[in-house]
Amino acid sequence: MGKTILQFMAYFCILMVLSLEVGFMRLTWAGYSLSEMPEVFFSGSMADRLALQEPLPHKKVQRGEDQANMPADLQVLLEERTNDYAIYYLRPDYEQEPFVQGSRQQQPASMIKLFVMAKAMEEVKAGHISLDEPVKLQKEDIVGGAGKLTIYDLEKPLTVKELIALMIQVSDNTATNTLITKLGMEEINAYLAEKGYADTKINHKMMLQKVETLEKKGKRTRKVMTKLPSNISSVQDVGTLLTRIYKHECVGEKEDDLMAEILKGQEDKACFNAALPDWQIGHKTGEYSGLFHDGGIFYGPEGNFVLVIFCEKYAGRQIAIEDMQEMAWYFAARLSDMKNK
Repeated sequence: MGKTILQFMAYFCILMVLSLEVGFMRLTWAGYSLSEMPEVFFSGSMADRLALQEPLPHKKVQRGEDQANMPADLQVLLEERTNDYAIYYLRPDYEQEPFVQGSRQQQPASMIKLFVMAKAMEEVKAGHISLDEPVKLQKEDIVGGAGKLTIYDLEKPLTVKELIALMIQVSDNTATNTLITKLGMEEINAYLAEKGYADTKINHKMMLQKVETLEKKGKRTRKVMTKLPSNISSVQDVGTLLTRIYKHECVGEKEDDLMAEILKGQEDKACFNAALPDWQIGHKTGEYSGLFHDGGIFYGPEGNFVLVIFCEKYAGRQIAIEDMQEMAWYFAARLSDMKNK
């Protein structure tokens, strides 16, 4: 009998040691320090006890320590072209504050379409419009440039969801103008101000920067072409928008998931996708005479990150793409460093 009790006590002690060891390992993975562990072990809190069973997400730091070295690294990488680029980079699962370099108001080209999408989804969530709602194209919104819609689609109604997908995935300018007409340019800009996108404003529709007006002089009336101010944004604002989509803090979980899926369907894969073929990238490009932009959410084997790069007054389109691809490789490697800290 005594021998049986001793064996039972020995087994019990072994189980206790193993449980403590497993608990220690789980709390280590969860990011608890040694000084915090006793409180968790003996806590009456269900949430704390569950930490022994399921690892908590990695504790975030304010900024990755390697952010301090990034400007020097980029200087070596880009040499005399460093000032041509504005950059936003964040590892949202590991740090709270992004690395931002050279952010300023710039012409966003088609990157402005991201904000039109966000406003449209805000209206969908509020119940003011429906994703399945048919919208007819207006003749004045039909323009050339990027996209698939033409004057031949004038009588063909498209749903709000179809217009958003065309606007993002093939950068369709007519789809964008149609959505701006439906949402209202003033209303979109009010939304941008309300959400804190301080660097961003839509001043004209796509391909419609010049406005024709009539000017009367004495008995004669003549047509006058007026150039509207450029649309403006920054890598800070675009990066903030994409980060909010990733965190489900932009519109709502359902709406943000849909925006992320639409971004993953991007057809322009010449830049980031070619650099990181094993990654899934939900992104949007922007291109205009002398500038090339790309920015998105990167889902990869080592984790996820948000990267936005604006290049204004580039030395050459292919040079800009190659520089941005090298930066994509660099920042993907930095994710591994952060994960293994």
